[in-house]
Amino acid sequence: MASARRSELAEVTEVDSLAPTDQPKLVVMHGRGGSGKSTLVRVIVERATEAGREVAVADADRTNATLGSFLKNVTRPESPDDKTVSDWLDDLMNQQAETRMSVALDMGGGDQVFKRFASSLELAELLAGEGIMPVALHCLGPDVDSLAYLNDIEASRAFCPPSTILVLNEGLIRDSRPREAAFAEIREHSIYRSAQKRGVREIWFPALTCMQEVNTKRLSFSAAEQQLGLTNRQRVAIWRRAVERALEPIADWLP
Repeated sequence: MASARRSELAEVTEVDSLAPTDQPKLVVMHGRGGSGKSTLVRVIVERATEAGREVAVADADRTNATLGSFLKNVTRPESPDDKTVSDWLDDLMNQQAETRMSVALDMGGGDQVFKRFASSLELAELLAGEGIMPVALHCLGPDVDSLAYLNDIEASRAFCPPSTILVLNEGLIRDSRPREAAFAEIREHSIYRSAQKRGVREIWFPALTCMQEVNTKRLSFSAAEQQLGLTNRQRVAIWRRAVERALEPIADWLP
């Protein structure tokens, strides 16, 4: 029966926007190092927790294990070798199928283990057949090189669920250009346009000017809104409202 469901879902090209909000999600963060993956995981987990929804956090970034400094009960592979990470991913998928809990998975920049793992299992279709929504979230900066992993995973079709999100991180703009100008080359690139043709969603992720202070003090964003100095508390409050508006187009795809 499960295999029959998977066969049917493999032919689906659009996500049902009326899917139940309590449907478990696997949100996989893609992007090179420093693209904002960990920040987005923190945002996703915080907003879900504040709404009373539980999200498991899995950190497979083998070079930058930062999530455990901000979030509790972060699971990681015991060692960074490819086989251990692949076996850990296997266990993670089986546990999610049993617990029906949403999972936010942060992969390292350009990590090929997940691509091979997902491709070998036809993972997006497998999860959808089990009633788990697969979500691919690609964090991008204004540098064209940030498209490399998007191109890799889209070309291989390793993990390309209908619920795929292109996140344009305004915090990575290093000059005073407006965001549209800074990201113009990215958005006009054939790799980006090819992804858009299959119906992915695009969001702008706003910059927070005091992000370094928040990170240095290892604060959650809700705590930062209460504990920083007056002006930075206000900056965080304004930023959190902007983030919520930015996430509205993909709210039905998040835990």
